[in-house]
Amino acid sequence: SDEFKVEYEQKRKKKNVATEKMLDASSKRRGAGVEKNQYKLQKKEAEKFKELRSQLGSCRREFALFQLYHIESVLQNQKKGLNVSKRELKQMSERSSDGTKTFDDAKKVFADLHKKSLGLVKAFRDKTLRQRYLQSQVDKFSVQVKHKQEKLTTSATLLKKVKESGKQQNKELEQLKKQLQDVKTSQDAYEKKAQADLQTANESSLSSTQYQEWLQLKAQANTKSHNVQQEIETVQRQKSTEEQRLKSLQSRIEQLEVRKRQLEEANQHIHERREQLRTAIGKSNEEVESTKVELDLLKEKLVQREAKQREIEEALYLVSNELSDLRFDKQESMRDRKFAEALEQMKTLFSGVKGKITELCRIPDKRYQTAVTVAMGKNMEAIVVDCNKTAMECIGLLKEQRLPPMTFIPLDSIQAPRIDDRLRNLGGSCRPVIDCIQFDQTVESAVRYAVGNTLVCDKLHEAKRVAYGEIDGNRHKVVTVDGSCILKNGCIQGGQATMEKKSKKWDEHKYESKKANRDKLLEELTALGDLTVLKNKELDFNSKLVSLQASVQFSTSDIAAAERRMEANNTELDNLSKHTNDAKQQSKKIEDLIATLNGKLLTLNQKKTSIEKEVFSEFERKVHIPDIQEYEERRNQLMEEQAQKRADFTVLINKLQQQIDFHERRSAQNNTSTIERDIIEIEQSLEKDKKELKTNENQLSKVNQEVQSIVKETEQCKKAMEDTTSKIKDIKKTMGAKLDELGVIRKAISQKESACEQLRSARSALIHKCRVEEIDLPLVNEGKRKADEATSKRKKAKKDGTQEEHEEDETTFDITIDHSESFSLGDPDSKASKPSKEEVKCLDFSALPEPLRKLSRNTKDYQKRCNEYDEQIQKNEMELDKLAPNLKAMDRFVDIEGQFEDTAKEYEKCKEEQKQAQTDFMAVAEKRHNKFMETFDIIAEEIDKVYKDLTRDTDFPAGGTAYISVDSPEEPYNGGTKYNAMPVTKRFREMEQLSGGEKTVAALALLFTLHKVRPSPFFILDEIDAALDSGNVHKVCNYIMKHSPNCQFIVISLKPEFFEHADALVGVYKDQSLNASRILTWEMSNEDDEPDHDE
Repeated sequence: SDEFKVEYEQKRKKKNVATEKMLDASSKRRGAGVEKNQYKLQKKEAEKFKELRSQLGSCRREFALFQLYHIESVLQNQKKGLNVSKRELKQMSERSSDGTKTFDDAKKVFADLHKKSLGLVKAFRDKTLRQRYLQSQVDKFSVQVKHKQEKLTTSATLLKKVKESGKQQNKELEQLKKQLQDVKTSQDAYEKKAQADLQTANESSLSSTQYQEWLQLKAQANTKSHNVQQEIETVQRQKSTEEQRLKSLQSRIEQLEVRKRQLEEANQHIHERREQLRTAIGKSNEEVESTKVELDLLKEKLVQREAKQREIEEALYLVSNELSDLRFDKQESMRDRKFAEALEQMKTLFSGVKGKITELCRIPDKRYQTAVTVAMGKNMEAIVVDCNKTAMECIGLLKEQRLPPMTFIPLDSIQAPRIDDRLRNLGGSCRPVIDCIQFDQTVESAVRYAVGNTLVCDKLHEAKRVAYGEIDGNRHKVVTVDGSCILKNGCIQGGQATMEKKSKKWDEHKYESKKANRDKLLEELTALGDLTVLKNKELDFNSKLVSLQASVQFSTSDIAAAERRMEANNTELDNLSKHTNDAKQQSKKIEDLIATLNGKLLTLNQKKTSIEKEVFSEFERKVHIPDIQEYEERRNQLMEEQAQKRADFTVLINKLQQQIDFHERRSAQNNTSTIERDIIEIEQSLEKDKKELKTNENQLSKVNQEVQSIVKETEQCKKAMEDTTSKIKDIKKTMGAKLDELGVIRKAISQKESACEQLRSARSALIHKCRVEEIDLPLVNEGKRKADEATSKRKKAKKDGTQEEHEEDETTFDITIDHSESFSLGDPDSKASKPSKEEVKCLDFSALPEPLRKLSRNTKDYQKRCNEYDEQIQKNEMELDKLAPNLKAMDRFVDIEGQFEDTAKEYEKCKEEQKQAQTDFMAVAEKRHNKFMETFDIIAEEIDKVYKDLTRDTDFPAGGTAYISVDSPEEPYNGGTKYNAMPVTKRFREMEQLSGGEKTVAALALLFTLHKVRPSPFFILDEIDAALDSGNVHKVCNYIMKHSPNCQFIVISLKPEFFEHADALVGVYKDQSLNASRILTWEMSNEDDEPDHDE
């Protein structure tokens, strides 16, 4: 099929290119169609959007005026009654100055005692912990000393036994060496005697001439019985080898038996030691149980008091830690104290002082404390007041008392930026800082002034994207939760270590409650009493219990170690038994083999005797010896006896040498130096533990004395605190009535001011919201409002006969409100005392219909109407959000129509080109496929037949099975082929798992099959039989002979089977005389002919 390969690749490449072009054109057409439909829909949405936006603007404007009118009506009714309350407050404040000095002195004394008491409690806790730690150390080292003393005694006993065993082993070793020397001496003497006996036997039977003739006949007999003699010698060597193996196994069995006895003795010793340890553990467990009973009785007395004390200590510890974290009382500087005193004084003198921003705000999520602190900056310490007048009065007070300067935020004139609702929809973790703060609506403008439109993000990379305008196109001031700040100008501030400390001021309001809770817990702890004595007894019992348990633990670990050693010994015994049985079985097999060899040797000797009888018959008559074999047997018997004796000497020497080696290894294993070194290490460790035990006992005694001293001092401090607390309570009873009266008046004033400020703040928030949402409110200047009010008052005075001074006493809504209070829209200059006239505006309510004004006077009607407005606005906003129009859709729609027509034409053209390329490619692919399969089908059909011919024999006439298949039926020329062969009597396996011979037969089958498809005149097969056994070689030879008439086979082989079946042989050898290669040829058709020599 290769003749179509080039054309096939070209057509396929052309088809793929055409398909890609068609897909690209289709994608472009589909995209243009989708875009066209989108712009058509967007055009309709844009028209609907404009209409809905106009309706929403009108509804929002009317709703805003309705809400503002209601706020203004309620505000007019709330601006009454403050003057009366303020006069009452001034009168009462002059009566509350007596008795404060005595109260402050008593509080200071109590604070000092309280601080000292906390220090004593902390010291007692630390010393108690130290006491428990030292007691545990004493118990620990006591147990270690006891255990190491026992271990030292055991090691000394073991050393003594090892030394005694070593002496006995040395004595046995000397005896064995002496026996070995005696055996070697006896062996030398026997060798000399054996040589003399052999020479005498030879000379006494035959004369020298006869002996020489006998030797010649013997040589002749040996020549004739050469093959038999070789077999005899082979059998004798095999017998000798097996006899040596038998002796070696018997020696090995003896060694294994000796080792088994040693392990059994070791197991007996371990068993005795284990029983001793178990007896000791039983006694210790009994003592542990009795100690536990006594300890439980003691714990029953302690459990309730200890649980209560632990609960109080834990609560006190938590409260102390929280107070320590706040550190307002410990790290408050002189400036901070003056600041706090001045603020309290201003709150007392001026009702309009609200307090610091940190007091008026709360941060629910502590993660944002640092971020809010950075966002507020210096405004965090600012004081919120109701108006400019109050701020100026506070500043005058600061100047009179020479106090540090402070920042004031007047609620009536501060111009705070409105929060843009779009900032809440920037996505991610970004949100306005003001949303992280909880505050009263009356101080909203102050909080907005402090933080502005600052945003907060969790991560710095997100903050950078928001700050630099990557989200909405506008730059913003952004802070992160860790305190980094990015300004609008791009400047980044970070690393402000003091900000985290400053952010703790948000928790200042918690301090007083935590402090009161701490005082209460200390009183409860004092009333609970001292538990030191009972705890010391408990410590003694626990120490004893720990000591006993540790002793049990050590003994248990020793038992476990002994059991592990016994288990290892038993495992080794099992292995030894297994090896012994295996050795005995091998010994029996060898004995059976030796018996078989003896029978074979007897047969061969008889055969040899018959040959020698034939050779020596004439010699026997000549020398008058009836049987020369008898003479030779006597001679051979003597030689065999000598050989047996020598073998016995060798076995005995080897046995003694093995015993000597075994005793020497055992002596090395019983080396006492290791045990002595362990004893030295144990003694050194024991001495060190004794020193540590003594040191800890001395420290424990010292700590016990310190604990007793702290307990006495704590009792004295508690008694002094009780006296001071009683004094403070008496002072509070005396001043309580006056303080309560002042509190009631201040609370009433604060409530009235808060109501007015809430209304003004709500109005400011609503106006700011309208400005942000671009709702056009009707505003007029303050001068026009005053002129309209004057005209209205004159008309009313003429009609009702009343005067302007009585208008403030009205308690009903003014139904003729046409203008609101004046308010400022601009940012006030820092040096100006009031805003400019252009910035002061009033709301004009004349455009509000009269029915809506009437609805605003009733709270239920007002709320119902607000809900209706909210529903209508929400409905319109939802419709607008759903639309999301593109106002440029009309212009873009015309361009998209033209693009769609162009892409449609291009797609049709590419589609025709792809269809033609596909047709051409399929035609060439079909030709190539048919050409390939034409040859492959023949191979697949013939491969099994050829393989069966190669593997068939008389036992299995069916032969093996082989088949070949393609990996890709659609494109077989691009994939591989899979060839599998299953030899006779074998299950199916992959080709890689077949043996070398099986792979060779499979390969030859494939080769011969290919030959059938495209025959060749001859084969050259180079050592194809290298991996074949004789059976497979015969099968291959038969196949070659069967097909040799149709083809010539030239085979290079070293197997005789090929030589037997060949028609001719060609050999190559080296001619030493010429130092060159020579060739021999032999025509096998005439086997009697000699081989021809060729150059």
